[in-house]
Amino acid sequence: MRSARLARTPSPRPVAAQQRASRIVASLAVAIALLSPTALAVPVGPSAVTPDCAWSDDVIGRFLRSVQRGELTVFGKTVDADQLRPVRIKYAFELGSRAQTVSVHAELVSAIPLHTDDRMVVRSVEVVMGRDGHIAETRAHVTPR
Repeated sequence: MRSARLARTPSPRPVAAQQRASRIVASLAVAIALLSPTALAVPVGPSAVTPDCAWSDDVIGRFLRSVQRGELTVFGKTVDADQLRPVRIKYAFELGSRAQTVSVHAELVSAIPLHTDDRMVVRSVEVVMGRDGHIAETRAHVTPR
């Protein structure tokens, strides 16, 4: 009779210990997920699973057409498409404003001397493309000779 009564009233301590253990396991799982390099990698672009080459070809095509129209100037000099070698496309999404930015980084085939300091040259440019396919902003990367 006594053992039947003990079986019906479970002790609160094992339940509390189980709850603590499950919280600790959950916290460890979250910590492992946050520290994992794959958890921090966020795919971007139109195709998050595999790169869409047609999309990147379209961006480079728009970039080169805008360069051919004479829109790319670096310190007052117009740069031709023959002088450029596109190497990277950046796609950014601003969380606060929901603005999307596409930029193209291109190396110059031959460096352009800086007109204010002959010890410095422009070796590459980064161009932010507007939605209309025109160059919205140009950043020159200046390095020592």
